Amino acid sequence: MGLWIGRTVFVYLFVLIVMRIMGRREIGKLSIFDLVVSIMIAELSAIALEDPRGARLWHAVATIALLAGLQLAVSQLSLRSSWFRRLIDGRPVAVIEGGHLQERAMGRLRYNLDDLMMQLREKGIFRVDDVELALMEPSGKLSVWLKEGRQPVNREDLGMGGQTGALPVILVLDGEPYPPGLARLGRDSGWLKQELAARGYPDMRRIFYAHIDSRGRWYVDPKDSTAGAAGVRGGPGLGGGAPGMARIKRTRLFGCTTPSSMSKAV
Repeated sequence: MGLWIGRTVFVYLFVLIVMRIMGRREIGKLSIFDLVVSIMIAELSAIALEDPRGARLWHAVATIALLAGLQLAVSQLSLRSSWFRRLIDGRPVAVIEGGHLQERAMGRLRYNLDDLMMQLREKGIFRVDDVELALMEPSGKLSVWLKEGRQPVNREDLGMGGQTGALPVILVLDGEPYPPGLARLGRDSGWLKQELAARGYPDMRRIFYAHIDSRGRWYVDPKDSTAGAAGVRGGPGLGGGAPGMARIKRTRLFGCTTPSSMSKAV
């Protein structure tokens, strides 16, 4: 009896430590790989506890440690490679654009209309034509951008300042040009390098994230090892105007697989 209790406590503490090392993530935001590893660890733990002699305990411990190491290696590769991250986690997919349902995209996701309407209702949205863009995130959550006339009243609407407009266009992710964003603007990487250099960022590899909004304002966030601060730069048009800097909260946005027609507003 005492041996069984000791084995149970040991497995519990070991799995707790392993899950803590693997990192913090909400259950609803687990990638497919994270979910598979978690299920395998749970199964291996159950096998170790069910063995009355405890002969399989160390085999289970070694296998769990191997899975944890594999998961950490995959996580590191995902941080360093956007291509590998898309392969493992996937990328957001547009299921509504301009108030129109994207039936082909929903079919590829095996995402039915009842599920879509339920998630829209949970966000207080009861009309599909009120939605400008809806993205099915890799986590299974639905992100919604309402049309201009359907958006909640904000500070600018009340004459208190602020900023509204179309979705920002992502241009740089992890030090690399973001092709969907450049395609939305009809620009190439040469133009992007020139614009970044004009704003004091000659080396794109040192930029963690950058986007441009519908007013031609740039947000550039250097990597942590780069001197300088993230901020908004720009002016009228795509090329920017008189340089300025405003400190804003770090924001991470990710593009969808289907270019949006809202790029016309940029």
